[in-house]
Amino acid sequence: MSIRSELFDGLKTIPGVGMVVSEWPKTFTTLPLICFQISDRAPLKNFTYDQESEVKVLINLWGVDKVGVSELALQVSAKMAQLGYRRTMEMDNSSLEKELKRIDMRFLSHK
Repeated sequence: MSIRSELFDGLKTIPGVGMVVSEWPKTFTTLPLICFQISDRAPLKNFTYDQESEVKVLINLWGVDKVGVSELALQVSAKMAQLGYRRTMEMDNSSLEKELKRIDMRFLSHK
């Protein structure tokens, strides 16, 4: 299974998620929304294995209220941990005057 498929299949199992996409959506009509991108996949040399990759994933969460997006962030962190990823960053990018609320997250794994 590809990394993209693994992420998509895992994230879409989170209850209450309206949409999971791997490209920036054209519209934000189905919320809450999870947008993920594999931001880097660099090969590593390892003494135990012939080769593995360091995989970096960027996830943007979108919703209509701050509490809902924050709760979704907790669920995403748990799901990504289950898939073997460690969260390296979480940042609230919501602004008070905008209707949509957003949290950006980064994850790292060796695959």
